[in-house]
Amino acid sequence: AEATAFHEGLDLIERDRAAAHFADEEDGAQILVCSEIGGEGRNFQFCHHLILWDLPNHPDVLEQRIGRLDRIGQDQTIQIHVMANANSDDSLKFRWYQDALNCLEGMQPAAGAVHEKYAKQWFENPSDDLLKQVINDIEELSEQLENGRDILLELNSCRQPEATEIRDAIEDIEFEHPLDVVEMAANLLNLHFEALSTGIYELIPSSNMLIPTLPGIPEGGATITFRRDKALEREDILFISWEHPFIQGLQDILSGTDIGQASIALLETEQVPAGQLLLETQWSVVLPEMHIHAMKPHLDEALYRTLVLEGGDKDLANVLTEENLQEQIKTLPVKLARKMVRQAKDRINPLYDSSQKHAKMRFESILEKARKSSSDFNRARIERIKYLASVNPLVTEEDVEKLEHLIKVEAKAWDNCEFATSGVRMILCAPPGSL
Repeated sequence: AEATAFHEGLDLIERDRAAAHFADEEDGAQILVCSEIGGEGRNFQFCHHLILWDLPNHPDVLEQRIGRLDRIGQDQTIQIHVMANANSDDSLKFRWYQDALNCLEGMQPAAGAVHEKYAKQWFENPSDDLLKQVINDIEELSEQLENGRDILLELNSCRQPEATEIRDAIEDIEFEHPLDVVEMAANLLNLHFEALSTGIYELIPSSNMLIPTLPGIPEGGATITFRRDKALEREDILFISWEHPFIQGLQDILSGTDIGQASIALLETEQVPAGQLLLETQWSVVLPEMHIHAMKPHLDEALYRTLVLEGGDKDLANVLTEENLQEQIKTLPVKLARKMVRQAKDRINPLYDSSQKHAKMRFESILEKARKSSSDFNRARIERIKYLASVNPLVTEEDVEKLEHLIKVEAKAWDNCEFATSGVRMILCAPPGSL
């Protein structure tokens, strides 16, 4: 079997490479030989065999070694193999950890305290009487720790069915990972994005990319994955979720700069006179920066779209959804697109004015709904803190007044919301077969 080493003599990059080689499912090493430095920090939950060539002098160090494998993501029983000669120091340690402290086959929170109390006596003169006394102390201390648990806290930390609903929602979100977004951004911004193996990709800045840096990505690029299980196995790989700074940064780039804000397409259809223009516009709700975190949870539609046809006065966004439209349109060659913009320049402004009129009505409807949600939420906050003030001396009338003032300020902040253009697509209608 192929093996690799992990020890103090390696620098940080070499250790990363050794750990990555061991974690590689397809071409990696089957054995990782570690010095004591491998017992802390690194996680190897994809592995379930731990061979201990020696035993440490303290149960906490032993727990750290086992803890490299006993992590979130471990889906098998960890098999621990202890190499110890009969009548050796390690044989005595094995009996101490296994028979006395019972910390090899499972977690034992009381092991450290009992070890400090009895270890010296055990290793000087191990006896069955001492073993019984240690086992009794372990049981008593474990019972005390169990009785000290905050049962109410534990019950509330995983309430059902709410906990299951949250878990299912998270799983749904992660099922739709942002791979497509990163691929689109790579093509649009000229980034180097390439698959290295199953579920693992390379993302590197290029000399001709359209942005100065990649947000949330090291200067020299990074190895990334969109799968949480892969990221748990490989500490050298960045996990890219919808919340990662790179994805958030891309959203800021696309919404806050001119990149990607305007495009032109062709819609081949017989239902609209040839030569007519459609204007599809994306609008964003702009919240006051100071109160954005308090206001955003109440906003159901931070982005919305309008679709207007030249010569018409209706918003067709619900008639022709974004998904259906995307399936039917075609990209125009660059030269033709530029020519079309020059010729249609005077026709675009009336279309945009019509879009803006519909966008304003939608914005007012969205804002009214958000205001009501915020008001209902804050009313409940006030009722709760007033109740707490009546039963809890730590909650004062001053706390109530501070919250009431904050809620009044947040309520006024809704008056300062605006809507802005996030993107525009001009679509030329033409008979089938035109392009």
